[in-house]
Formats: sequence, structure tokens, C-alpha cells
Amino acid sequence: MEISEWTSIGYLIAAALFIFGLKKLGHPRTAPRGNQLGAMGMLVAVVTTIIDMQLADTEAQWTLIIAGLFIGSLIGYVMAVKVEMTGMPELVALFNGFGGAASALVALSETWRYIEDTSLALPTGLDIQVIMIAAGLSALVGWMTLTGSLLAMFKLKGGIYIPFTKKDERGRRKWLNTPTWGPTWLNPVKVILMLTVLTLIYLSIDDPRNT
Repeated sequence: MEISEWTSIGYLIAAALFIFGLKKLGHPRTAPRGNQLGAMGMLVAVVTTIIDMQLADTEAQWTLIIAGLFIGSLIGYVMAVKVEMTGMPELVALFNGFGGAASALVALSETWRYIEDTSLALPTGLDIQVIMIAAGLSALVGWMTLTGSLLAMFKLKGGIYIPFTKKDERGRRKWLNTPTWGPTWLNPVKVILMLTVLTLIYLSIDDPRNT
């Protein structure tokens, strides 16, 4: 079996671990095991990606990789220790938003490399359509997940303290309640944003290097 086939198996294992991890997150008793499976899946995905980059003669940015692992582990450890059990729903919503943002950033990097490096040969036909549609939808869903998760976090919390505002006699800053429903004028704005994204996806397929 060739090494490239082993990398495909690695990605498959990572995807399976993510799926089983998400499944176990649906119940409090199995949630810790689900977190462990998800972490294992991410580790397998990262290692497989690095191996795949080495096979493709692509220089791995070890400084960025190690820095990302260190910063992510540090943030996860601090939150796991500091956040109380009553604050776990808000934390889960925040982490879900981070996942959406990561998906959107990956889509951005995939499309940006064709714009930045004009020496890269552009895919043609169905390939370019699949890439641009997948990247556009990943960005759309990713940013929607981030903003929606942040709103869900604030709703679960009930609101947010506004920084740099004057403190009251109890030493607390001004509290802003999170509205249950958004204003009605946001509905046409959402439709316009959706149509704009679809238009940008179409234009990206037609001319990927046009910024």
C-alpha cells in the first residue's frame, strides 16, 4: 500500500473519530468520552496533514504548528479549570463558534492562495466549481455559526457587562440584556447578505483570481 493511501486512511479515521465524538457529546454521561474522541480525531488529522504536506514537498510551518498547538492547549486548559459547571452551556456555544470560524478561515486560505500565487495552475471544469462552491458555503456556514454561537452564548448568559462603563455601588459595570428576538429590519438584511454570498461564489467560479 502506498503512503498516499495511508494518508487517506488517516483522514478517514479522523472523520470517524469526530463523528463518534459528536455522537457521545449528546449525553452527559458519555460527553467526556466524546471530548476525548474529538481530541484524538484532531490529533490524527493534524499528524496526517503534516505527513501529506511532506509527501507533496510542501514545507511545513513548524513554528506556526507548534505555536497553534501550544496556544490552543493553553486556552483549553485554562477554560477547563476556570469555567464552572453552570457556565458549560455558554462555553460549549463559544467553542462551537470557534469551530465555525476555523472552517471559514480554512476556506479563505484555500481561495486566497490562488489569488496570492499567480503561478498556481487553476483547476478547470467541475474541479474549480466544486472548490469555489465548497469554499463559499464553508465560509458562509462558518461565519453564521460563529455569530449564531456568540448570540446563543450571550442568550444563555442573559447578557453581557459592557467594558469601560462606570461601575455601580457593587463594583459592577453596566449590564446589557441579550434580546430574545432580533429586530424585524434584520430579515431583509439577512436575505441581502445571502444573495451577496451566492453572487460572490458565482463570480469566484467565473474568475477565481479577480479580487
